[in-house]
Amino acid sequence: MSEEARLAVCYYSWCPLAAIGWFSRRFENIHFISIGMRECAHFIQMGLSRRGEHGLCFSLALLEEEEIATGEIYEPLLEIAKEAVGGGAEIIVLMGSCALEIMKLDLKSLVKRLGEELGAKVVAAQSSGFFKGEGEGEDIIISALLELISPSSDVQGSRGVVLLGSASKETAAVLRAEMEALGISFGGFFPGNSPSDMARISKSSLVAPLYPYLSKSLRTVKNIFGATILSSLFPLGADGSEDFYGAILRKLSLDPAPLAEMAKEAREEAGERAAHLMEKTIMIIGSGLIELPLARLFADLGLGVFEVSTPSLNGSLAAELNRLKELGVEVIEGADLYDQVKRAKEAGVDLVFAHLSLANFLKESGFLTVPSAAYLRLEMLGLANSKNIVEPDLYGKLTGLAPFYPKELEKDQVITIKGLGR
Repeated sequence: MSEEARLAVCYYSWCPLAAIGWFSRRFENIHFISIGMRECAHFIQMGLSRRGEHGLCFSLALLEEEEIATGEIYEPLLEIAKEAVGGGAEIIVLMGSCALEIMKLDLKSLVKRLGEELGAKVVAAQSSGFFKGEGEGEDIIISALLELISPSSDVQGSRGVVLLGSASKETAAVLRAEMEALGISFGGFFPGNSPSDMARISKSSLVAPLYPYLSKSLRTVKNIFGATILSSLFPLGADGSEDFYGAILRKLSLDPAPLAEMAKEAREEAGERAAHLMEKTIMIIGSGLIELPLARLFADLGLGVFEVSTPSLNGSLAAELNRLKELGVEVIEGADLYDQVKRAKEAGVDLVFAHLSLANFLKESGFLTVPSAAYLRLEMLGLANSKNIVEPDLYGKLTGLAPFYPKELEKDQVITIKGLGR
């Protein structure tokens, strides 16, 4: 196969199992059992970066050839699940893989047997490398967790705004404080930070998604609970957070005046932090839809966004796509990597955001490359966190993932030449 052909067939290859990493750091007393091959552990561990404060959060039920042939995997699963429950896990999530997708193994039946025998909460989340992006991992996990709560009556359920999507305790505190400062009735988070922290959802709830990759979870919320879904930009960046809160205020007929001042302060601080990037050209190669609001917030601050690509699009992205069009940012669905690299070289792109599987290749191609997975580990939602998104993490101290520097440059040269420093 020619070099051109090898590059052309490499599109988006980061597995959704990586979502276990960031999700488990935000949600306590949960244990994931991934049923798959040895390669599955690699994707999960790369997503973890480092062991979480709550100890080991996942196990790998390694499939041997005879098990793949016969489908007899219940007993090994039971032993792993017993150990997890004994270690304090309140929820067990069985995560599927490519092997199970090919075997067409029924995870639901395994969940039922395990739940009955353990007396614990067990859910199934069928994931595999056949999914288009890593963000879909969180979507299927949250969709599975929604099955643990029953549709509430208006009396039992939340009449306030429920925020949908994983968030650390620190980010959750920021979002809650901002909503309360704006006079918004807060209905909780789903899934929250622990099994006891899950918001109740009812027909009276207004459910606001925090991320662009939650389409399956939103369908579940709509179909099972009958709740209203908020349509807005996502709360990444000052512009996105202002639009997000503004849409909620309009829905609830609340005074928008306090929002303008809060957003102005956040935008000014983010702009000051982004000053080092103002003369740089950025390209974003996406792997999980988070790249669209990322491109939008950079462009809104005045940075040169050459183009943004994404593995797929869905109906919940209308507001983001319209805003990107207004800002003149080109969006490419299912881009050809070879053509992207060629265009980036011709345009003299300074900085590339891409998923981790492409970082070394892009570095060798001469680009300063920031792994997009780093953004999923930042405190980045809400007005107060807008500054974090444009603050360079030069050595990976915050996220565990430092930029991949072009081979011909030393790190101190990169800080000067690329302007990533003060």
